[in-house]
Order: sequence, then structure tokens, then C-alpha cells
Amino acid sequence: MEREIVQTHTDAFILFLKTEKQVADNTCRSYASDLRGFVEFWNQYELQKSKVVSFKEITRHFRAFLSAQKQTASTTARKVSCLNSFNRFLVKKGVMQEHMLQRPVVNLKNPQVISSHELSFLLDGIPHKTLPTATPFRDKSILELLYATGMRCSELSTLKLADISLETRSITLRGKRRKPRTVFFGEKATEQIKTYCSLERPKAKTDQEVLFLNHRGQPLTPRSIQRVCTMFSAFLQNKKILTPQILRHSFAMHLLEQGTSLETVQELLGHITRISTERYIR
Repeated sequence: MEREIVQTHTDAFILFLKTEKQVADNTCRSYASDLRGFVEFWNQYELQKSKVVSFKEITRHFRAFLSAQKQTASTTARKVSCLNSFNRFLVKKGVMQEHMLQRPVVNLKNPQVISSHELSFLLDGIPHKTLPTATPFRDKSILELLYATGMRCSELSTLKLADISLETRSITLRGKRRKPRTVFFGEKATEQIKTYCSLERPKAKTDQEVLFLNHRGQPLTPRSIQRVCTMFSAFLQNKKILTPQILRHSFAMHLLEQGTSLETVQELLGHITRISTERYIR
């Protein structure tokens, strides 16, 4: 039965995404969950109908099921993309014919940003001693790098000392699909990092250590980095919220406002497709 073929190849597909396609871990976990849900739907459908159905037929019913559930377009799009990628994988293995589903159009929300004036205040207008933290230089460095480079929170949390060049003020990142890209930062970020490493960070034994550590000497998690941004939110007026994603959006918007080309911003952000960057000029 085709359902057994799908179940047999699911783990191999996820491994293929991780090792061959170098897809981000979060995406792999989401795809694994999506496939489990799809197989469960397939199993329940055959039990209810008391008949065996093909992969082509069940994907059509599953697509209708997703629409009936009134899930968000982005969630439905991800699940459809998962099934289409899985189908292509099975076709290459020679165990299934091609049955592509139409992916729904996803309208991206307007990105939320904060002004350059507000960012200047957070970076330069708040004395370190007034910050409610035991590691003010670390936390200021986090804010500086997120805005100066536009990197993702997940990229910052895994940033190694070896990835940073203080001489050239550049960082080598490996984002989605592990494709390397180079981003740059300024003199202020350089000084913040140097001060953090000399006053707050335990001395590194190897350059393979992660740059930002917690009080136990362990790498900061993305959630901890989000909490650092939330701490800075308290200094903004009108109860504005600050997140790593908002800093990333602000980085992109401010570059475009300064006349930087869309292609350059796309490269700096590590976007795979142009449409992901075009949201900033709508």
C-alpha cells in the first residue's frame, strides 16, 4: 500500500532535509510533525471509508481538510510545501508518481519596525548602570549586533567566536539551508563586544565557543535573547514592544530608506527568495 511506503520513507526524508538540503532544524521539526498529521489523517480516512486510497487521492482530501479547518494561509502553505517536497523525494526514489498540490498565496504582514531615533536612544542614551541586568555590556552587544547586522535570533544564539572578525568588523553566518553569508557591524558594536569579553565573559578556551553566554557559562538560548530585547522595551515610550524580529525588520527598512538596493538587503538578510525582501517596499 502507498500509505506504508510513505510511513517507511518519512524518517529518510527528514534526514535528507537535514543532511543534503541543510534545512533549518525548526523547519525539519515542523515537517516531521506535518507528515505525522498527514499519515494519521490518511489512516483515519481509510478506517472511516473502509477502503484503501492512493497517495494522489488522499492528498486531495487532505488539502480540502486543511481548508475546512480554516487554518492560516501560512500554516496551510507550509503543510502543502511539506507534502510537495516529500512527493518529489519519493519520485526520485522511484516509489511514487508526481502529484503536486497548489500552494495557497500567503500575504505577508507589513513588518513592524522602530525608528532610528528610538534605536539611537536605546544604544547610546541609556547608561549601562541603569540597565536592570548583571551583564549590561553583553546585553548592549546583543542589541547592537541584532540591529547592525539584521541577523536572526537563532543565528545570534549560535554565533561562535571564530565566526567574528573584529579587525574587519564582519561576521560569517550560516542561516537557512546553511548557506554562508557575511554581515558587517560598526565601531560601537566592536567596542561593546571587546568590553563584554574582557569584563563579563569567562575567558574562552577555544574560538569554537559561542560568544554570548548566560550566568552559568552556557550559550544563551533564543528565548533568553528575546528577554534581553524585552528588557530594553521598558525604555521605549507608548509601551512599544522590541523583539529580535523587529530589530531585523528595522535593519532592512532603514537600509532601503537610505537607498540600499533590494538585492543587497536580500543578501544581507539571507533571504532565499526575492519576494521575502519585497515585503519591505510594499
